Amino acid sequence: MIPNSLPTAKIQSLELIRLAPGVSRNMLFDTLTTLYTDYFTSAQAYKELESSNLIRTEAGSDKDLVDGSDDLIYITSLGEVMLEDLINTIVAPSLAELRKVGESLNKAVKDKSLIIANYEIQSSADGNMTYLVHLSRKLPDASSAMEININVPDEVTADDMCRKWHNDNDLTVYNSIIGLLGKK
Repeated sequence: MIPNSLPTAKIQSLELIRLAPGVSRNMLFDTLTTLYTDYFTSAQAYKELESSNLIRTEAGSDKDLVDGSDDLIYITSLGEVMLEDLINTIVAPSLAELRKVGESLNKAVKDKSLIIANYEIQSSADGNMTYLVHLSRKLPDASSAMEININVPDEVTADDMCRKWHNDNDLTVYNSIIGLLGKK
């Protein structure tokens, strides 16, 4: 299949951002790849949309990613107007697929916002470094289902805990904690 042109990539990006507000740049680019838009075209489309004030970004939660790849992206009112004028230039079958992919992306964005995992370095009383790991899982109504703060001795453990918490899609870790601490 022929890769998408820059104008098509811009329209697709605007529609995906409209359908999934708060999407990260990583998630957006990954999704555009499934729609036959290569990374370089995605990056150029993103840059041009941002410089034209058709999209805006807010800082993401991962302070270790200095490249802004987890920044949250939103469509601006100007972007909405532009999209409304251009969306019908995409043929109906492609537009239907784009909207289907956009709905899946929206679900992924919402799911990601329900799980928080990060850590920070702290000095302990004896002068050694410890890592405070913060793990949180929210319910779909945004109320807190579980929030854990735990000190661990090293960064490898902190990083592993965060990764496992983020990847706990089937709730194995969450259910294990409930099982260990709850009634049997």
